Amino acid sequence: VPFDGTSTDTYAADLRAAISELHEECDGVVVFCDLLGGTPFNQAMLASQVFNNVEVVAGVNLPMLIELIVMRGAYATAEDTAEAAVTVGQAGVTHKKLEPMGDDEDDEM
Repeated sequence: VPFDGTSTDTYAADLRAAISELHEECDGVVVFCDLLGGTPFNQAMLASQVFNNVEVVAGVNLPMLIELIVMRGAYATAEDTAEAAVTVGQAGVTHKKLEPMGDDEDDEM
């Protein structure tokens, strides 16, 4: 459910409607949010108190989404899916650095 930043009330209703619709088709729902503490996260947490078997994952990144799309249906529960998302997401966050190239005399032109 996209949030354009204009109306929290409208977003809350849209999110709850989407969760309700998914609950008719699925045993559980995982809501993925970009930022911990943002409106989508806050509203998803509130919705998780209203609906059973709703998991909320914040800090979504591309490796997480790709893994879950590829493995869709491989997890037994919404909670298993959320835990896998966090594991994959954490593995996708890393810091790498190349060492500066030295001033080797052989490299001179």
